[in-house]
Amino acid sequence: MSGIFENLGIDSGIIIIILLILTIFLLVRNISMNMRLSRLERKYKTFMKGSDAQSLEKVFVRKFAQIDKLYDAKEEHDLLFIKKNLDKMFNKYGVEKYDAFDDVGGKLSFALALLDKENTGLILNAVHSRDNCFLYMKEIVKGESYVMLSQEEVEALRGKLTYVKTTSRASMDFYAGKMGNKEVVIVRSGIGKVNAGICTQILADLFQVDAVINTGIAGSLKAEINIGDIVVSTDAIQHDMDATGFGYEPGVIPRMPVSCFEADKRLVKAAEDACKEAVPEVGVFAGRIVSGDQFISDRQVKNRITAQFGGMCTEMEGAAIAQAAYLNSIPFVIIRAISDKADDSATVDYPTFERQAIAHSVALVENFVARL
Repeated sequence: MSGIFENLGIDSGIIIIILLILTIFLLVRNISMNMRLSRLERKYKTFMKGSDAQSLEKVFVRKFAQIDKLYDAKEEHDLLFIKKNLDKMFNKYGVEKYDAFDDVGGKLSFALALLDKENTGLILNAVHSRDNCFLYMKEIVKGESYVMLSQEEVEALRGKLTYVKTTSRASMDFYAGKMGNKEVVIVRSGIGKVNAGICTQILADLFQVDAVINTGIAGSLKAEINIGDIVVSTDAIQHDMDATGFGYEPGVIPRMPVSCFEADKRLVKAAEDACKEAVPEVGVFAGRIVSGDQFISDRQVKNRITAQFGGMCTEMEGAAIAQAAYLNSIPFVIIRAISDKADDSATVDYPTFERQAIAHSVALVENFVARL
C-alpha cells in the first residue's frame, strides 16, 4: 500500500493523519447527534406527560372517545328529531269524491282527510258548483271533530280514525269523547224534525246527557239579521204544526201543556257570551227560532211565518230537538248561523256562506263548552 502512495508521490503519513481527523470528526458528530436525540426524547416525554404528569396519549385517547360519544349522541339526537317530526307529519289519508249538487256531475267535489300518527290533522272539503268552487277546513284532534261532519267527511275518515267510542243507532253515528275536560257526544242528526227528535231521544236514553246543544244554519226572518250573523234561541216553536181544524191556534200541539219550548237561560247566556268572544265580528241575536219540515225560499211564506210566530230565524230541526229535550227534562239551547234570507235569494247564498260558518262554528263551540 505504501508503495502505491510512493508511486503516486503521496506521503502515507499524511493519509493516516487525514483518516484520523475524519474518524475523530465522525465520532464527535455521532456523540452530538446522540446528545440532541437524547434531549429531544426528554422533551417528547415531558410533552407527552403534560403539566399534571398525566400521559398526553391517554388524554388524546379519552378526547377521541368523547368525540365519538358526542358524534353518537348527535346521531341519536338527529334520529329522535327525525322521529319527532315524522310523528307530526301526515301519514294517513282518506279521500271521498261526491256530487255536491244535483246539476253538477262527475264527482268534482271531494273530502280529503290528512292525519298524523295520533289521528290529529284536518279535513279539506272542496265543494264544486257550476259557477264556483269553495274550500273549507275542519280540524281533527285525536280522531274527534268538534264540529258536525258531513257524510262525505265521515266517509273520508272511515278506517283512518280511532274515536274514543263510536255508537250507531237509528242510522246515526254517535261519537263520545272529551272536549277539553268536558265529556261530550257529537252526532249529525240529519235533516228534518223526525231525524232531530229521534236523535235527541237517543241522546237522552243511551247517553243520559245533561244538556243538548244544537248547532246548524237557518234562514233569517228579520231584516236586521244578516247572512253570517248568529241567532241563539230563547224558545222554539214548530211553524208547520197545524191543528186549526180542531180549533187550535197555528203552532199549538194538541194535548201538550206547552207548544213553545223555552231554552235554558244559563245555556242561552253562555252561548251569547261565547259568540261575542269567539266571533266578535258577527252580529249575535237572542230570540225565537221557528222550525218546520220545509225549506223556506218564498217571500210570502216567510212573511206569513214572521207574522204568525214572530221568530228571528227559521230552520228544520230546532223545535223538534226542543220538544224532545222538554219531554225528557233536559236543558237545551239552539245556535244557528244565518245562511240565507229565507226568500227568493236563498238558493244562491249558501255556498258563499259555508266556509265562513265552519270557521265560526269551531271557535264558537270550543268557547261555549269551556264555559259549562
